[in-house]
Amino acid sequence: MIAIATGVLQYRLVARLQLPKAESSLLPTNAPAPELNAATPDGKTVQLSALAGKAVVVSFWASWCLPCRVEMPELAKFVQEWNGDKKHRVELVYLAVNFKDAAGVVRPLLKDTRYGGALFALDEDGKIAELWKVSAFPTTYVISPKGEILDAQVGYKEYGASRLWSVLSKLPQGAGGKNPS
Repeated sequence: MIAIATGVLQYRLVARLQLPKAESSLLPTNAPAPELNAATPDGKTVQLSALAGKAVVVSFWASWCLPCRVEMPELAKFVQEWNGDKKHRVELVYLAVNFKDAAGVVRPLLKDTRYGGALFALDEDGKIAELWKVSAFPTTYVISPKGEILDAQVGYKEYGASRLWSVLSKLPQGAGGKNPS
């Protein structure tokens, strides 16, 4: 328990020192998101362009990143709650892009109920993270149904769900793939 607390404190200190630099290097909001074409741990392929019409939370993470492992179930839960609320006409997809781990490291997460509904992708050589200007983990982008970057954030923040809610609630009604009920 002490080791975990020490790790979290070290992360917070390092994140505070690196955060301004990492945030300044992110892709700009309102710009088109770069294409993302990646293998999944189960041998399929995922493309960002195939998710057009849906809002997408693209989260870059690494298996060694403790804050990433804290944030991921929270993002998955937020996406499930968002999609479960019939008043939202924009479907939300959670795309978790793993940085430089082999498929065998990520594959067990596919069965973990804490990540229910998450779509996992592999960036085994780091080229996707480089294209998306990821310099720290976790890094999260919110992509509009039209493929534009709505928001970008570096690091884990306890208020992440409220930030997502704020960003996504500004989408115009009927801007995405859900049919009105």
